[in-house]
Amino acid sequence: MPSTSAPRHHGRQDALSPGGTRVIIIVALSLVVVGLGILAWVFLFPSDGDNNGNGDDNGNRDADPVIPSPDKRVAFLGNLGKMMATFREENNGRYPHALQELIRDADDQKAFRKRIREVLYRPPSRQDRTEPKTIIACDARYFDKQRCVLRADGSVQALSQERFDEALTMEGNALMARRIEVVAAVRATGARHSAARGLAGPIKAMCVARLKGIGTAGAMYRVQRRDRAAPDLMILLEERYLVPKSLFCQGSSDPDGGYFYWPTSRLLTGTMVACDKTGNHRTGRNVLFDDGRVQSLSYEDFADALAQPENADFAAAWRAFEGR
Repeated sequence: MPSTSAPRHHGRQDALSPGGTRVIIIVALSLVVVGLGILAWVFLFPSDGDNNGNGDDNGNRDADPVIPSPDKRVAFLGNLGKMMATFREENNGRYPHALQELIRDADDQKAFRKRIREVLYRPPSRQDRTEPKTIIACDARYFDKQRCVLRADGSVQALSQERFDEALTMEGNALMARRIEVVAAVRATGARHSAARGLAGPIKAMCVARLKGIGTAGAMYRVQRRDRAAPDLMILLEERYLVPKSLFCQGSSDPDGGYFYWPTSRLLTGTMVACDKTGNHRTGRNVLFDDGRVQSLSYEDFADALAQPENADFAAAWRAFEGR
């Protein structure tokens, strides 16, 4: 007699039941969405550099150093003033182009290199250096509503925000006031640049264009300054030869700009004056020469160029900056 019981469903048929099918579809769609998200991130935020997020030899790994006490900041600026006085005695009264020139004379070069990142320095003009209260260096930002300042006469003082703002309006401090304004603009640009890093077309080509722009600005400065080179890139911003975004390579993660610059007293000799900071590009560095040329060099060719006699000053300053 034939059986009238309902047919049995085997395991394979259970897996393909409407409920099981819905689960498979949901899992598959979830994987597709995750995959599309990863692809979107890769294409929207490419990295042309080799910075792994841990920083580099420029000191970027210590983006938020421990805030030193006011006494320590005053002591550091006091020591900085003494080092600057010694430097001037050895260089016919010339102020350093940048604080990196003092690194080689520091007892603890690593600590000094890190500390000067929290100091704003502006070489005074010939006229301002005769004014003893001219501020030549100060804390780069307010700590507990105070800034410590180093004056041209070597004195150091901790000023409240109100007194600091008042000091900037006094005779001899117009250049420092402008420097603070420019640095604030550069760092604001750097924050926007970090958010849009890698989005603006071919990175290396843009980098070459920006270095050429720096070379043109430097040449214009020299023409108007009787062949004296700009002591640093910030002066080219202060005098409006450049705008803040001119200092940023799309491959750079440094909020203070993507280029190392060192002035040269020579003209049209093929001397290096600027180059990419470490980590901007995987395969090498773009380099600006004092005749306006920009070349893309492999790391090996860059090392060879540093070894040339005409680049000795640039090489020494670059190694001090990089901590090598």
